[in-house]
Amino acid sequence: MLTLTGAGGVGKTRLALEFAKGLPGRYARVDLIELDSLHDDAPLAQSVATALGVGERAGRSGTDALVRAIGNTSWLVILDNCEHLAEPCAQLAATLLSHCPRLRILATSREALRVPGETVFRVGELSLPPTSTGDDPAALMRSDAVRLFVERAASRVPGFTLWRSNAATVAEICRRLDGLTLGIELAAHRVGTLPLGDILAGLDNRLFQLSLLTDGSRTGPRRRNGLTAAIDWSHRLLEPTEQAVFRRLAVLVGGFDTGAAEAVCAGGGVAPCQIVGILCGLEAKSECPVPPVANCAFLGCLIQGPRHSVSRSCP
Repeated sequence: MLTLTGAGGVGKTRLALEFAKGLPGRYARVDLIELDSLHDDAPLAQSVATALGVGERAGRSGTDALVRAIGNTSWLVILDNCEHLAEPCAQLAATLLSHCPRLRILATSREALRVPGETVFRVGELSLPPTSTGDDPAALMRSDAVRLFVERAASRVPGFTLWRSNAATVAEICRRLDGLTLGIELAAHRVGTLPLGDILAGLDNRLFQLSLLTDGSRTGPRRRNGLTAAIDWSHRLLEPTEQAVFRRLAVLVGGFDTGAAEAVCAGGGVAPCQIVGILCGLEAKSECPVPPVANCAFLGCLIQGPRHSVSRSCP
């Protein structure tokens, strides 16, 4: 079992699908199961069985039906977006893997599922161009972030390419977004509607920033419709004390150590001795790096969403 973990919008689903495409003929069957619309009180095994076209029989549980259907088949199952169902996903995966020797599971989640034999791969942000590359298009295109921006922008405005006249602005947009896949895709979505300079300026405006990074999709998962939706999805999955600490960290944009976090985040039901444990919990859920942090500029952007959207309901 392989679990891709990382912050919301970092590109876990995209990487999982690309990985599966690179395995033609290796498995008799490959299935993607999207779990983001499944509520935490829904029967997971039955939902997975339905998605795989496995019929249930009277007196047999959904898990039993899956075990019998998969059997010794060479099968790759992609469980996408497991974080809100971490415990039931872990239990189901452990049962299926122990009974189906040729089954392989590729999961995406903001935290590891902690299943025996699980390999965890932390998906990081896309590579960014060094500032020393200036406005050299060829040098900037060596950056994964810049290439993705150009690719997505060209899908919006056919013929869009990187020139010396726009290269530095595109590179700076990618840097401001810290190489976050979703943020770059959403910013590129504005090309053709807004000049590149206005997109960059919008990223410096905290009131405009999150509304800028929205694509308005009517068909995609809500959590991928914009940065605000991705943040809200993550925030709802946190424990109340984690929510409080996460929100208070907003004043420490630019980097913090444990002492600063304790000084700012303790209080209101959160004891100083709890801060380190809560920070470790946030890191495990891909919400916050554990201090010391050299550069967490985009953490400020991520926290601005919860500050505005939950300030009325959280202390």
